[in-house]
Amino acid sequence: MRAFFPCVSGVSRQSEDVIGKLLAHRIGNSRVTNRPVTLRSALEACGREPVSTARRLMTLPGEAAVQDLSDMLTKFRIDGVRCPEPEKYARQALKRAGVEFTLPPLAGDYGHCATALLGIAALGVLLAFPTLML
Repeated sequence: MRAFFPCVSGVSRQSEDVIGKLLAHRIGNSRVTNRPVTLRSALEACGREPVSTARRLMTLPGEAAVQDLSDMLTKFRIDGVRCPEPEKYARQALKRAGVEFTLPPLAGDYGHCATALLGIAALGVLLAFPTLML
């Protein structure tokens, strides 16, 4: 029964730590206030609730989370300056929080492609030389 506790919202301390890491990721510094700008303050400035947004981002696949977060960071400005590389900052923040980025779905499918090609080649040889089938 204990194995299911991390799945229940609010029970897992680890998930709260991960969300804390994501929200504490430093994006830059404000020259006006001389304070660091974190992802939490960026989300708040964009009109998003930081904790619920972070939870949602952590449930998305890696690349989808990067795209979603970079879209949010595109709208955010530090002292009137737009984020120069929102995708880079989004990927860094999510990596720091522990999001794993895997290869695209078809990249890991080479084994199946090779097996299919080998089967087609074997069928071609058998059709070309029917005496081998006996």
